[in-house]
Amino acid sequence: MTSPPEIAYPPPRAFIHDGSGRRIAELRDAALKRAYRTMQVSRALVVIPENDPQLALCDPREGRFLVISSTLYPYVWAGSIATIEGIPSAGIIQIEARSYEGVLQERFLPSGFSVDGTPRAVFRALWDAVEQENPTGVSLSPDLAAGQPFDETAYGDRSLFDAWNLVAQQTGHEWWLEHEVVNGVLTTQAQFRPARGQDRTADVRLVVGPWANVRVNRWRDSVEGAQHRIRAVGGATSATQAFSERSRVERRLGKAPVSTAALVTAANSRHGYDFGKWPTGDSVLTRGERLAILENVRGEGALAIAAESLLRQGRTAQRAADIEIQASADLWRYCTPGDVIRLTLPAPYFVDGIDAVVAIMDTEIAEELGTLRLNIEIPAA
Repeated sequence: MTSPPEIAYPPPRAFIHDGSGRRIAELRDAALKRAYRTMQVSRALVVIPENDPQLALCDPREGRFLVISSTLYPYVWAGSIATIEGIPSAGIIQIEARSYEGVLQERFLPSGFSVDGTPRAVFRALWDAVEQENPTGVSLSPDLAAGQPFDETAYGDRSLFDAWNLVAQQTGHEWWLEHEVVNGVLTTQAQFRPARGQDRTADVRLVVGPWANVRVNRWRDSVEGAQHRIRAVGGATSATQAFSERSRVERRLGKAPVSTAALVTAANSRHGYDFGKWPTGDSVLTRGERLAILENVRGEGALAIAAESLLRQGRTAQRAADIEIQASADLWRYCTPGDVIRLTLPAPYFVDGIDAVVAIMDTEIAEELGTLRLNIEIPAA
């Protein structure tokens, strides 16, 4: 019996760009991997021979960028070179880069800066304030989401990265960066919308079994701190009571324990599907977090507003899986962070199996292995 022929995919290409975004070299003998995330800093690792003639261009002290493109995953990865490490025994050099979001962590707003208006206006005003002091190299998309106006918030001394994350958390939006190389020059554009991928749809179905196109590396189903254990404060009439270190009532399933209780829950709808974001029993509304979210509390319903703001940060999913798409490269372009796909797994996966939509949290690409790795969040049962 002959083994099936191996599937060979075109490898990604790695380039070095200078601080102005201009391409200066290609790393032709590089082996690499990179990850994609939304509203987070991701990493890329490139390995080259120690006698590579382009090594001199990879000095992290020169402020250069690593740019990776691929025909299979048509989303350019870009970030600044952060670390270079030599391993003489293996004759290789490892180059680590952090994604362009890391640049935004190094650009700070003036002290006392505050702004109000629609989320789009705030998002743009934060960018304008930073660009006047220290340009980021990022432009804004002309299609930023408007959203509903909300009260003034102080952003002084925050990095642009933290400020944009706060706006997204307060208003239930997401932001991300999209890169493009035009005539050898890297351009980066910021997007701000209710959900990434909302303007495109595709029918992607991942299954295991005889006709499998996915492998499950690990899965987790936990009730510790999930929706089965929701904290509530009965009769809270002020922010001081709402932010009590100790919850007055705790419930497991069912309805509110008392009629006046404010339930600490928030639902996140993505592409028409609801993904529960739930507080943990030991970390919501603690003293340390109180200072971080008090500025979001406005008017009535302080507990609900604060809880929703905190939960927008996307805590660890209670039902999650680490999976790999094997081959099926035609599906890769439809699997980016924020996208929703359908996953079918039989028992004993998640005990009884699952056939449901899932949200992609982050991806990692390995063209040379023919695999696309996904971390996914599964709706609460």
